[in-house]
Amino acid sequence: MKTFLVILPVIFLALMVAGYYGFVPELSTLLGADKPRDLGIHPTSQDLASAQSKSGVNFSEITSAATPEETLKFSGKIDINNSFTDAEMTAMALDNPWKYNFLKGSQVKFNADGSTEMSGIFYADRLKGYAKAHGINERDIKPALDAVGLLPFNPPYYLKMNVGIQDGHMTMNISDLEIGKINLTSTVVLKENSEAIASFIQDEVINATPGVEVQSLTTSNGALNYKGSFPQTISVAH
Repeated sequence: MKTFLVILPVIFLALMVAGYYGFVPELSTLLGADKPRDLGIHPTSQDLASAQSKSGVNFSEITSAATPEETLKFSGKIDINNSFTDAEMTAMALDNPWKYNFLKGSQVKFNADGSTEMSGIFYADRLKGYAKAHGINERDIKPALDAVGLLPFNPPYYLKMNVGIQDGHMTMNISDLEIGKINLTSTVVLKENSEAIASFIQDEVINATPGVEVQSLTTSNGALNYKGSFPQTISVAH
């Protein structure tokens, strides 16, 4: 559900930090890579309505925000115990109007083997605002900010992983990460960094977001299964 959509960008951000030194020498190969991989998930308006009904989360617009920190607000708390299809999750991802949402046009796919795929366009110029809005220390993501500052345009991205949460403990295995035509999978040193990345996500997103408490998050049979709590209302500046 929405927690998963909040977690995904931070996983991406953490991988950008870890993969910085493999990313910079390959920047030239980005040229000509402007279309994201089509995962075959094309939701309808019914998928969005179903996802919103299942989650019970309300959304409102912030009409005036002077700083990134003022563009994202959470309030209230509701319990959620439900399953969401990849079409429903993709519908919610596409419906995200927040001005610092840096993964746009995203498709989310849950595979039979429990893995998750995600693809879309990476809006590098929104990364710093995203971090500020979530209270992430800029020093912690400086390598990612340095890398994206060199990008000549907004490239497509592709991410494949296995991720889950049980009793508040996150497990994660990243099997593929691509930015444009650059494959960062080998440069990220995934085995060494997966535990640190999971810890970063728990500290900077899950534990830091008011109203969020994840008891269980799993993927199976083409769906995301979520049990826990989430903010009742999310307000964003467009």
